[in-house]
Amino acid sequence: MDDFTQLQQLASNLRKSKRYADALPYFEQLWTQHYELCEDWDVWGYAQTLRKLNRCREALEVCRELYRKNSDFAPGRNLYGWCIYATELKGEDLRDDGVIAAVRAIVQLTPQE
Repeated sequence: MDDFTQLQQLASNLRKSKRYADALPYFEQLWTQHYELCEDWDVWGYAQTLRKLNRCREALEVCRELYRKNSDFAPGRNLYGWCIYATELKGEDLRDDGVIAAVRAIVQLTPQE
């Protein structure tokens, strides 16, 4: 088994076990050293891990990259919407212009089918 596959399986298994802090270094290695080999689910797992660790701004950036890579990947769009919610709509420092833009983005990313 090659290095990429081992990292991929370890990161995924730790995330699925909700051991997000343990999974994060492996996802970071996948992201920085093997990005070209990463599948949509690997990128989604990295963003989800960041989100679960309350690093939502970083997760948002990863989601943006996943969206650029594959805008048809529904789980990626859904997570992107949650990250927008967490960074732009949740909290006390809301601005009207930011709220409107965030809501529009979430509606476009997560159509109800």
